[in-house]
Amino acid sequence: VCTCSACRPRVLVASHPVASHPVRPPLFQVAMSERLLDVLECVEAVAGEALAARTEAQAHFTGVGPPDLCYVLKGYEPTLGLGLRSTLKGYWHSVVGLDASSAAAISAYLSELSQRQEPGAWLSAGEWRIVGGTYCAWDAFAQRDVRVEVKIPGGVTAYSVDCHGARAPTTEEQWRQLGVCAILRALCSPPADEALQLLPSPLTIEREAEFLEDVLAIAQLGVDIGGAFTDAALASMSPAEPPAAGAAVAGGGGEVGVLCSLMWAYFAQSHRFRQAADFFAQVVPLHPACAALLARARRACGESTLALDELCYALDKHPDNVPLLRAQADLSLELRLYAEGLALSSAAVQLAPRDVQVWLVLARAYLLNGAPELALLALNAAPVHVRTRSREAALELFPCAGMATPERLTNGDAYVGPQFSQKPNSNMVAVEADAVIRSAGEASVALTGVAALLPDEFVLPAELLGNNETQAYAVLVEAVSEVGWEALLACRDKVFAAQGEGSAEGGREGSSGSAAIAGANVLPGGDARAEHAAAALSPAEDEVSLRASEGEAEGEQTALPPGQRAVAGGKRVCRLWLQRLFEAMHADLQALSDWQQEDDELEEEQKMTREADTEPIEREGPDFREWLSRARLAKRLQQADATVEAYERCVAAVDSAVEEHGNCGTPLDEMPPELNDFHVAASLALLEIYVDDKDAIGLALGLCHSLIDISCTPDLPPTGERPRAPDKASLPQEVTAALYRLGGPHRRQGGRG
Repeated sequence: VCTCSACRPRVLVASHPVASHPVRPPLFQVAMSERLLDVLECVEAVAGEALAARTEAQAHFTGVGPPDLCYVLKGYEPTLGLGLRSTLKGYWHSVVGLDASSAAAISAYLSELSQRQEPGAWLSAGEWRIVGGTYCAWDAFAQRDVRVEVKIPGGVTAYSVDCHGARAPTTEEQWRQLGVCAILRALCSPPADEALQLLPSPLTIEREAEFLEDVLAIAQLGVDIGGAFTDAALASMSPAEPPAAGAAVAGGGGEVGVLCSLMWAYFAQSHRFRQAADFFAQVVPLHPACAALLARARRACGESTLALDELCYALDKHPDNVPLLRAQADLSLELRLYAEGLALSSAAVQLAPRDVQVWLVLARAYLLNGAPELALLALNAAPVHVRTRSREAALELFPCAGMATPERLTNGDAYVGPQFSQKPNSNMVAVEADAVIRSAGEASVALTGVAALLPDEFVLPAELLGNNETQAYAVLVEAVSEVGWEALLACRDKVFAAQGEGSAEGGREGSSGSAAIAGANVLPGGDARAEHAAAALSPAEDEVSLRASEGEAEGEQTALPPGQRAVAGGKRVCRLWLQRLFEAMHADLQALSDWQQEDDELEEEQKMTREADTEPIEREGPDFREWLSRARLAKRLQQADATVEAYERCVAAVDSAVEEHGNCGTPLDEMPPELNDFHVAASLALLEIYVDDKDAIGLALGLCHSLIDISCTPDLPPTGERPRAPDKASLPQEVTAALYRLGGPHRRQGGRG
């Protein structure tokens, strides 16, 4: 047995969650005729309980809803022709990808299932056959379950059911909505359900135009996913016809609705921003807030000036729309219109003080206007830990909760319920490692993806930040690049009270009662910065001692309204999460300094070796894990050259490890699966960089070819991080997006070269 360093990690194969699972023997003896060909079903313990459980669970469906439910009744027919037995048994499985735009398409699927019933064994007493079924598909717009009952032989009946079980006839508009919902569910990452039947998505290039027309027709009705109404729909309703009880406003306050957010994700995941711009240009007259999405598409197409003009036109009609103000402020900062960006972000903060995104834009505006102290105050005022519902989260597909545990599966195994997955929408080879809980001070953070595979010594505090904290950290990184680390620390000491400095006693001097850092009435022109500074630096009404502030729980910090920060001696108290950001920044800068010092020492050693004309000293360098950690560090700190170098060395280190295993005779399927995971993660990161570099188009195409090979190689065993190779090769999502970007305007000629 080889004992070299390359063969030692082979023990990881035995500890892999998939490789270590033994094959489960059947728990029950099952008649062959009970099964459907290539369809795994759940056998009900009590007939009809699956439909009843789905009806009860309808009140808790969110987003685009759960997978469809296909419920069939089977009867046993004796060979002697004595007719069906009186007892019928219920079977069900979940379906994703079926065209649910008509009752005919659904009944055709049930009829196909009847043809897939396996025949009885030779000399058997009889066989099972399907006598009827019910197909359930969730209409996320009407918040009703559309069900199609099929009797074999017999007729087809379609109706809709609410959460109380009340039936209603289906309409043509409801079938259109159901078809759109079915396509959106097919775009989601499916849950890990044993009884899930995945069908090819009904959306094809030929049908995309029809799909977009259906979405526009739904947008004209003013309804949104979740049964909400848009502002325009509510305005057009007569007082005599109010919305149904419990109906909400889509994205309240002029926010972009869930449907429009999902359509943006549909185009953005493949970087088809030109098509997105054409689509949202038609939606803007129906939903003005979508002008923000149209502007994002224009910017991605390199038409920033046109995006600015369209946002100005939309803001003239809707000056109080927060998404438009936020998009206009962000675009103004990108075009170096810093004063205008500051005024727009200030107005957005006043209109939406609990929106963390507008506070982050305001912090960037202060920073780019030369006021780092106010930028820190804006970050401190941001409600980072206020929980808000993400629009993109609606694209996550969850199983139907509350389903009764079936008796067994048709293959004889015991049924294992699906797990609620938080995986992003992707059909590619990227790492989806199980979440690893790591401690970050008082907080516990779940690491996912390739970060969960990193050893503890390579996980820096910045890896453990939440989503909002990560965005705030990016603002701090920008501040360090603008003013430097030492100057930023001086700004922090100027605006925040140190521990033990002052107290709340006698501290109402200069209280202005201002809850926001920026004034809503500050317009472009005049000495705007002085007015902003006065509003920001004025102490708040709430006066809490530093000692109490330091000891408060992180979850209780949002009890104060945004901007109402405890003060001491005329200074504000720095939030605990912002203090952690500074600590994470210090750790990152220290790690970057150590990395640079190591490179300098190596370069000096090589120089001395060349001058002395001696053999270079061999020493073990970083492995692929450390190179990936360094690459992520450089990317966080916006060090472009160091990021590319580290990712390239990570790929090279993985290739060297694979070669060393091969030299030792290790078969491909016995190599540690983490080698493939790190290779894919580094390659995807490099692909993101290469596609934006006109001089690296050849390298980008080479990585695309490599990723396609990895995703379609049947020799690699399926793991939790790498899916089984499909029967028909499907292009990974990230590769599709990269090819669209490479084939964009002014880049096709370089791609041919």
